[in-house]
Order: sequence, then C-alpha cells, then structure tokens
Amino acid sequence: MRLVQELHNSVVIVAAGSGSRIDDTVKKQFMPIGGAPMLVRSVRAFADCDFIDEIIIVVGAEDVDYCAEEMVGKFKLSKVSAIVAGGDVRQDSVRKGLDKVVADADIVLIHDCARPFVTADVIEKCIVAAWEFGAAIPAVRVKDTVKRVSVDGFVDETVDREFLWGAQTPQAFKKSVIMSAHANSDVSYERGSLAAASDDAYLVEKMGSEVKIVESSYDNFKITTPSDLMYADFLINDSEDK
Repeated sequence: MRLVQELHNSVVIVAAGSGSRIDDTVKKQFMPIGGAPMLVRSVRAFADCDFIDEIIIVVGAEDVDYCAEEMVGKFKLSKVSAIVAGGDVRQDSVRKGLDKVVADADIVLIHDCARPFVTADVIEKCIVAAWEFGAAIPAVRVKDTVKRVSVDGFVDETVDREFLWGAQTPQAFKKSVIMSAHANSDVSYERGSLAAASDDAYLVEKMGSEVKIVESSYDNFKITTPSDLMYADFLINDSEDK
C-alpha cells in the first residue's frame, strides 16, 4: 500500500457512449442505480479510493455542461480535474481524456463508467501490477463453454477455457506505456489496418508489450442490458439491507 500511495495515479472514466441498448430516452451513464446515477457511482468508487489523485471524465460533447452541473456539482464529486468531450469511437474518447492527465502522473487507469461496482482492492492491485509490469488489467475466468463459430453460424471448434479470461476495467498502465500505445495506434488507425480498439490493453498488445492479468470479481460486471440494470439495483438493495 505504501508504494501505491507514493505514486501519482490518475484515472480516465469513459462515459461518452449512447447506451442505446437500454433506453432511448436516457443515456445509460446517467440512469439511476439505487438512487444515484451510474456515472456518479463509478466516479465515487475512485474518488473514495485513497490511491487515486485525479479523475478525468469523458462524456459526449453535448453532455459536458450537464455532467459538470448535475453530476460533479450536484453530487459534490471530489478529485475531478476535467470533464472532456469524447470522440466518435471509444479509442478517440480515451485519447482525449489522456491529453488532460497531469504531466507527472506515474500510473494512468482507464475505466468504463458502466462498471460501477469496482472496488478499492481491485484498483490497488491493478496499480501495483502496472507499476511492476507496465500494464495490467482486471479479469475473471470464463465460466461458460466457449464455441468458435463460422460465418454460417455453425460451431467450428470448442475452445479450451482453461486459458480464457474475461477482461474488465480499470485497465492500468505506466503513463509512458499507454501514451506510446495510443500514439503508435494513430498511424495504423488512419491507414485502416487497425480497427478502433474496444479496450486499451489491445493497443499495448499490438505494440508488443506484455499485459499482466489481475484476478478480479464477477461483481465488477459491465451494465449493458436492462437485465444488467435490474441486477445492479438488486446488488445495491441487498448490500443496504445487510
């Protein structure tokens, strides 16, 4: 813990998506879970963590003022140093957030707003692993049998799940590593040889660097569907009852 506290740790929280798979009227990141918006719960997880020094929030350009007033201001969220307008795809949004990270940051974490149940323990373990190995991501072992399927919808093979993990966030990196990964991705992305990355570890992998797995919790799931939202409410209500 002493090592973690001696480092300067910044987090970029990405909340620029439309969330159209849940509701067409309210963006997913602003939907209430147990009385507080999803974005607020995600930011609080880091604001309340002793190991985090600064928080950058990335939202849609049309939501910057709303986020400042109705989220950060209304809920008195601490450690938020900037609210940034995102880009067309997640990769662009993350890059815009990275541009606001302080120059002397040691570790940069990148977190999806739709994972509001991340814990301080997972955050700390990711920071420690990133400092040691350069890059680290939380993940859980895949529990289901996984099938590789052809374009025609038939099973090609059953994949050995012993070495399969489901990646989560926050993904943590030494600042120099993640900055280089995004800088190196620019050329490939513009040339069309690299699709927009769905997570940042992919960019680090493509750069040839190793990424360490940190075992996480299944409760650190991503809220994507209406049933996910219902389960999130259940978890909060169950926790409050206890």
